[in-house]
Amino acid sequence: MNDFILDFNNVDVYQKDLRVLADVNFRIARGQFTYLIGRVGSGKSSLIKVINGELPVRTGDARVMDFQLNGLSNKNIPYLRRRIGVVFQDFQLLTDRSVYQNLQFVLKATGWTNKRDLEFRIDEVLYRVGLSDKKDSMPYRLSGGEQQRVAIARALLNNPEIILADEPTGNLDPDTGEHVMRIILDLSKETGITVLMATHNYNILKNFPARILKCENQRLSEAVMPSEEDLRNKLIKFGMSKGYEYELVYETVMKMYSNI
Repeated sequence: MNDFILDFNNVDVYQKDLRVLADVNFRIARGQFTYLIGRVGSGKSSLIKVINGELPVRTGDARVMDFQLNGLSNKNIPYLRRRIGVVFQDFQLLTDRSVYQNLQFVLKATGWTNKRDLEFRIDEVLYRVGLSDKKDSMPYRLSGGEQQRVAIARALLNNPEIILADEPTGNLDPDTGEHVMRIILDLSKETGITVLMATHNYNILKNFPARILKCENQRLSEAVMPSEEDLRNKLIKFGMSKGYEYELVYETVMKMYSNI
């Protein structure tokens, strides 16, 4: 068995006719936790959509698990997605259905028919994310962190080999975001699920170190976590380049990172 669950070689990533990433080369091992960083519009979400079969591979060679993405037929895309769990920034829960009904909908849509098996699996994933007592709750009665935990439970329903998390803490306060991060990391460690997580949150990168891939200038490359001093200096330099006074920029940056 190949130890690399994602393997991209010389792949160009397109949104319609616009190339957003060129000559993408990377491998991710089974069970590895990897961050995907980069500015808004740098190609993070587009790369995730390629992995999930939402965007086609036009050039190069790309493999996800045992699926060859270049030339992947439409009939095989649902089978690919059943083995991938996706967690979104905005949760994407059905607001007119309970937590149980949200999860039931996904299982029925992916071929589960036995009522007892279905109920057992829903109880199982809710227990894993600490929401056994919220099964009958409506999403709008849950906190943001609880809604994101439901989204993680939903991603786990079909025992995925990969979780793609697109800014999963982006709509959460720092403490709640850290709690969600611990759940995702524990899942990766305990179950061997491979996780690729897009984020722009410096504190998440600092507090939960892992491999980092960076989208920048239409390229994907390995990145190293910047030191706090380097980051502060870059922010100060950026502020001054916009014409702000050094003292004002320095004071603002220090306030931003006073809790780091």
